[in-house]
Amino acid sequence: MASSSAGPLNIYRNDYEIELQMRQIQQEKGDCLTQGHISILPERVHLDLQQNDFTEMVGIWEQWRRAHRDNFQNKYGHIAWLLYVPVDDQMLRAIVQFWDPSYRCFVFNKVDMTPTIEEYSSLLRIDHMQPDKIYWRAQKTGHRRKLAKLLGMTTVEVDQHLKKKGDIECLPWSFLNGYIKKHMEDEQGLLAFAMAIYGLVVFPKVLGHVEVSVIDFFDQVTRSINPAPSILAETFRSLNFCRRKVTWRAPWMPRMQVMYKCGDKPWVPLMGPWGAISYAPIMVRRQFGFEQFVPMTHQLDQLEFTYGEPETLKRIEEIAQDWKKTCRVDQGRVTDEVTTGYHTWHDQRVKNVIHPPKDPSKHPVNPEPQDVLLESELTRKRLEKEMMNMKRRHEDELEEVKKETARKVRVALKERDEWQSKFEEHEVQRKGQTIQELKNDCDMLETAMKGYKAQYEAVRQEYFQMRERNNSCTQSLQRKEAEMQWILRQMREVAFRARVMADKTEELRREILPKDELSERLISHLKMVRDQYDKVGFSF
Repeated sequence: MASSSAGPLNIYRNDYEIELQMRQIQQEKGDCLTQGHISILPERVHLDLQQNDFTEMVGIWEQWRRAHRDNFQNKYGHIAWLLYVPVDDQMLRAIVQFWDPSYRCFVFNKVDMTPTIEEYSSLLRIDHMQPDKIYWRAQKTGHRRKLAKLLGMTTVEVDQHLKKKGDIECLPWSFLNGYIKKHMEDEQGLLAFAMAIYGLVVFPKVLGHVEVSVIDFFDQVTRSINPAPSILAETFRSLNFCRRKVTWRAPWMPRMQVMYKCGDKPWVPLMGPWGAISYAPIMVRRQFGFEQFVPMTHQLDQLEFTYGEPETLKRIEEIAQDWKKTCRVDQGRVTDEVTTGYHTWHDQRVKNVIHPPKDPSKHPVNPEPQDVLLESELTRKRLEKEMMNMKRRHEDELEEVKKETARKVRVALKERDEWQSKFEEHEVQRKGQTIQELKNDCDMLETAMKGYKAQYEAVRQEYFQMRERNNSCTQSLQRKEAEMQWILRQMREVAFRARVMADKTEELRREILPKDELSERLISHLKMVRDQYDKVGFSF
């Protein structure tokens, strides 16, 4: 039974089909280890249990409103709750000794256990992302350009904040802390906080810094890759194991289709920020509630490399192709049973595993020569003595610095008091001079005001006099105006009468015949009179 969809090919098989396939391949190709191989679990392991201080990150998370935190969890899952998970140092020191690097699992007597992609996805609530879209490590990460794009900065600004710790390039938490507080209420603050969690909590490498490989990884997280395979590839320190009676399937695990292989490989390849490794979920089927059978482990131990090794790019491309053909199985009824032959196979494996002795002093592994131990002890004591001397010198220097600082503070306080006294004296003098100048200005203004008042009274009297004269002139003007109007009316009447008389004179002149000299003179006189009447009559 198989089904496919757009994008990566997802093959779903039933449980019986998988068991037959695994059994056949295991019989044909054999185990991942050669016959007679003995796995020696380490007696001593080096654990770097230093942790970043998450106090400021917790403070930022608790300062956000509920809606802001919900928005963060919708985007990035429940990774913020890792800030509250305490690291059990003693449990880690004990459990790491049971890690079998060949089979990629913990070996507890007859029990194999390992964290799985599905458990990580369920715990961190990142199952809403595309499950088969995984982190892809490019040959060049381009972290400067990606960081600039993520934070809305230029590459020049990014270069100002990137630091070198030995050969490792990283981004300080102090910068991210300031950036988050500057963008507390917007999406950029959420993004920078998620980057800090991945760099300081999930993938810590340098205390107080985010390594640049994590920036490349987080850039792909923002593009909806599934981070669970990469987390599983890089860290097992968050494992929480209970020594009570085993409950195979975690109660918080939802029923789901479980991935058991990719491509033609009998296991699942994982890529993290710094390297790749394989893991075989088929070995721990009981953790998902399946019946456990003899798993297929052929070539399981052949995939483990760090980026930068020969043929890295080719192997990365092979992993990417394998993830395009993921195989899953539908979860059936929950059971903790095993098939016939599993216990025999597992017992044979356990016989070839040497566990660390309960008392390492009685059964030392590769004991060191006595002279080497003595030299180491002497070296340790010499270093302790040098450290004590350095501590004393440091304390003495610190005391001298404190004394010198106290002396400088006293001198500075004395100088401050002297300058303050001088300043106050100068301020009093300046204020007194200013007050005198203001008083003189006030006297001048008062004198000027008196002069202006006298001028105002004189102008005021003259104004009233002129107004009275103006009233009198106005009345005389009105009378003269009335007289002129009367004269004009009389003149118009005279002019009218003159025109009438001129017309009558002209009629009379026409009636007189010029018979003698007297008649001529009379006609001439009448013409002259008519002309005079015309002048008077036509002047208005």
